[in-house]
Amino acid sequence: LKTSAGFALVSPPLQVGEIPDVRLHFAPGEAWAQSMRSRKGKKTEQKVEHGAASGPMKGSLRLKIGDCGDAMPLKFNLFVGDVRQGPFECN
Repeated sequence: LKTSAGFALVSPPLQVGEIPDVRLHFAPGEAWAQSMRSRKGKKTEQKVEHGAASGPMKGSLRLKIGDCGDAMPLKFNLFVGDVRQGPFECN
């Protein structure tokens, strides 16, 4: 993550079940990006305050799905370690 210098990271294409061309997309938040800039010796002129950034402060993880033909609702659960969230449904 340090080498991305605050830019988004995208995984190689994965296949999840019967869905091809699935990618994980990590987009760093402003607080994370500024912490990386300050470590490189550049001065940051503003401190990031909670709520000041337009997106998540630390970052977000997105699931990107390529062209999978006929659009059908996708229902899934999200697991991080032993913690489960969901089910979620997307069109």
